[in-house]
Amino acid sequence: MTPHMFPTVVLLVFMNVRLPAKGCPLPCACFASITDCRNENLTSVPQGIGLQTETLFLTANQLTTIPPRAFWNLTSLTFLDLSNNKVIPDNDTLDYVRNLLSLDFSENDIQTIPTDIFQPTPKLVWLNLAKNQLKSLPNDVIRNLHNLTYLDLSDNFIELHNNTFEGLYSLDTLILSGNRLSSLPSVAFHTISQLQILELSNNKLKYLPNNLFDKKDSLTDLILSNNTLTGSIFPALRGLSSLKYLYLSNNRISSLPPFPLESFPLLHKVTLSHNSLSVLPDGLLKGLNQLSVLELSDNSIAQLPKELFQNSSSLEYLHMDRNMFSEMPMLAGLQNVVELTLCCSKIQHWPSEVTLSQLEYLETLDLSSNLIVNFDMNIVRNNTKLTNVLLTNNPICVNMNLSVAMPLKCIN
Repeated sequence: MTPHMFPTVVLLVFMNVRLPAKGCPLPCACFASITDCRNENLTSVPQGIGLQTETLFLTANQLTTIPPRAFWNLTSLTFLDLSNNKVIPDNDTLDYVRNLLSLDFSENDIQTIPTDIFQPTPKLVWLNLAKNQLKSLPNDVIRNLHNLTYLDLSDNFIELHNNTFEGLYSLDTLILSGNRLSSLPSVAFHTISQLQILELSNNKLKYLPNNLFDKKDSLTDLILSNNTLTGSIFPALRGLSSLKYLYLSNNRISSLPPFPLESFPLLHKVTLSHNSLSVLPDGLLKGLNQLSVLELSDNSIAQLPKELFQNSSSLEYLHMDRNMFSEMPMLAGLQNVVELTLCCSKIQHWPSEVTLSQLEYLETLDLSSNLIVNFDMNIVRNNTKLTNVLLTNNPICVNMNLSVAMPLKCIN
């Protein structure tokens, strides 16, 4: 399939357009090198699949077994989707598909992976085993998948060991969310030298071993949301010099050490929402010259350090909703912020030293659900790009004349 055909083919497949093609089994839909047999209540792999098939969708059927010779003549097959079935795989399930690059085995209630199932597929680069019933992943099963770059093991019951990922020399994306993990082996990821994206959200992690990320200077995305982590995890993160995205929302972080993020100069986004923070250290943003998104919503913050944003000229999106502010925090240093949200707090006072004139790129200011009674239009008059000042559910909305108060709005 030529590259310029791919968008058209995908569109036709997902629109379920049925077009004639040589070697297309009923009741499937086929186009060029794609055979789409999704949602047909199939109990067996249909016979007569075209030899030209490169992409085969068998998604959302009633398949329970795959006969050893089901794909014996599909030498061009590179993408196989068996997701959302009831397949129990055998060692010979993938026989004959030696050119397979991508395999989706998610949502099949698989409890164990046969030891030799991936022996015929050494070229595999993308593997999805999410939403099964896996309790372990014996190293021998994936040891020889040296070309694998993407592995999704989310929503299983997998317990990790030190050598679980041994041999995955090319792996750059590993998804482990929703596995009920309460701890991690200290060298669980040491053999994955190319790892860039690690997803560990929706587990039960309370701490991280201090040497967990040793020699992981390739990691760019670390997702730790929805765990029970505290501020004690930050020593374990040191050394992640290439980190760009750090997600720590929905944890139990009540305090942060001094300069907690200074080891990550390339950070673009940090989420600390839905924690128990009441005080932020003066040096929270020290050295983060590329930070563009900061999430601090749903904490108990009543006041910010006066110079917190002094060197945050790259910050574009700042969300501090549902905190305990009684007055507007200092905004000096946020000259490039585009969206600033402070809804659902207790703000009623606007100190004279807090101005918006230096926020020349500000487009949205959300102050809804506070206690604001008066609003000085001079605060927003000089900001030509400011089109939304949301004041819904504030006392000021009772008598505000909207015809002359734009861009102030009492309706979201």
